[in-house]
Amino acid sequence: MTGTHLDTTSLLGHPGLMQGRPSTRLTTITLHPVRRDEHQAVLDLVDADRMPGQPQAGPADLREALAGRSPIDGALWAGLTDLRHDVAVDSTGNVLGVIATGWRALDSTAVLTWMHARENRAVLSVLLDAALARFSTTKAEAFGMATALDLGLEALPVAHRRHTADALVSAGFTSADLWNYMLLPRDALTELLDAPASKLSPALASRIEKRRLGWRIAVLEGKRLVGEIEIDSPVQGVSRIAWLEVDPGHRGVGLGRFLLRAGLGRARRAGAEQAVLYVDDDEPGTARDRTAATALYRKYGFLSIDRLHTFARS
Repeated sequence: MTGTHLDTTSLLGHPGLMQGRPSTRLTTITLHPVRRDEHQAVLDLVDADRMPGQPQAGPADLREALAGRSPIDGALWAGLTDLRHDVAVDSTGNVLGVIATGWRALDSTAVLTWMHARENRAVLSVLLDAALARFSTTKAEAFGMATALDLGLEALPVAHRRHTADALVSAGFTSADLWNYMLLPRDALTELLDAPASKLSPALASRIEKRRLGWRIAVLEGKRLVGEIEIDSPVQGVSRIAWLEVDPGHRGVGLGRFLLRAGLGRARRAGAEQAVLYVDDDEPGTARDRTAATALYRKYGFLSIDRLHTFARS
């Protein structure tokens, strides 16, 4: 794909491509591997798509992403080879978009890990067509892994990235609606933590453990685990709740609130001002039903911001 020149005559009438500029200003899009002097332009593209509750990616984050590393989903990244990171530029050298792909030999699948183009539908389509054309199979997955550029997002926020979702569907992908992206704003976090504390039953005890990304707080009845929360250390004032679970037999007695306060309180002492979580509510009515958890989050101020989808093509 190095030095690929794409005739964009068929795209010149697309309003998203030109963004209000005369069509004569752009006649070709060139794709090439991202260069070091284009790193800031790539970061600007990433920032333009940034979700509420996500920190701003910096040069160190981009270097990790380009190296195929992530604090989350490290094993998935280790299973990829032939990593490519290509930018699309116009005839004057302006960076219009970026796409990252790899190859998973385990099941012969092309993997699109991240892509940004300021939600410019035509540029997104050009990136997709060119990047996927280098693989010998049509089997592909997209937006199914966390990257170093965000807080553990393992899917695409489809309302905020509507044109990206549309471009994937047009390229033959189907989507799976998996998660509810929820944000606890600063004022709601303050209200929850400044409210009177709830106490555990005398039969219960809590303990805290330091983890690689943050902390785990567990509640036990004797030796039996009845509730736990895992929360990450804050990045730019935002902590991610990675996990919260309460044993069904101990729900409705304030244990969920206790765990939320304990986890968020620890994060706030480390500098957190907001929190995000991604609720995997795609299996209602099963053992993985998250209806109760979602009700708990909403009760204490979490807002539903977007739906998170993954994409696959056979």
